Amino acid sequence: LQKLSQLIQVDESVLRGVLDKNRKHSISAPGSAKAVRGGGARDGAAPLARSSGILERSSVRLLALAIAERGKREFDPAILATAELRELYKRREELYDGRIDLFDSSVAREVLVIAEELAGLPPDHRGREFKSLTDRLARARGVQQLADIRGHIRQAEAAGDLATMERHLAQWQTLNQEFHHTIHAGKNEDN
Repeated sequence: LQKLSQLIQVDESVLRGVLDKNRKHSISAPGSAKAVRGGGARDGAAPLARSSGILERSSVRLLALAIAERGKREFDPAILATAELRELYKRREELYDGRIDLFDSSVAREVLVIAEELAGLPPDHRGREFKSLTDRLARARGVQQLADIRGHIRQAEAAGDLATMERHLAQWQTLNQEFHHTIHAGKNEDN
């Protein structure tokens, strides 16, 4: 770590913090000693599942808002929680027209029902909700990306692969800076 911190000019305590944070929040794999002892749910598995459900519901609502507004509001579909929702976003023109017969998906039907409800709300209310949902989903995506990169750093550390560790650390730094900039920009807009 000391050599790596010198190479990329990052304090060793920052590197250690990134690696330690990942170790604390790692989820045990099914069948591992930790999971067999029953530690899996207490160590984050249940909150992760709840968080995933919340993100999926938020994604459905965001897509429904986009449909209710008939394309007046655009967002990066990468923030949507599932591949199915991202695909529906790509096909939103068909959803605008309510062509439900083109979709075999209960999620598409749910999006259309919610979109119909949201269309009756005042535009300023829809605008606030749109901003809130896009901010929440973008933050969640950023947190997940940071966690993924921390996992890659940890694997590279375990393998002793300094070059891979350096590459992932650079990615982590860039993403972390963007993430914190986005959070602070969102807070400033709210004030």
